[in-house]
Amino acid sequence: EFYFKQDNIKYITNQLERWYDITLEFDKNISMQTGYTGRIKRTATLQEVVEMLNYVMDVKMEIKGNKLFVKRK
Repeated sequence: EFYFKQDNIKYITNQLERWYDITLEFDKNISMQTGYTGRIKRTATLQEVVEMLNYVMDVKMEIKGNKLFVKRK
């Protein structure tokens, strides 16, 4: 499992970048101050992870090819 405790969105998405061999692209106005806690099984697909994170975070993540775009909601 991937476990995070009060980690910001940059740390979490950096982990996803390594797990799923993707690149990240962030909007300029994304807050890095909020901390998130949770667990994600390593067997989850990238799409499943993105759906979970979109539900709990104040951002909108979208997959296009091998890029993960992180935008403000």
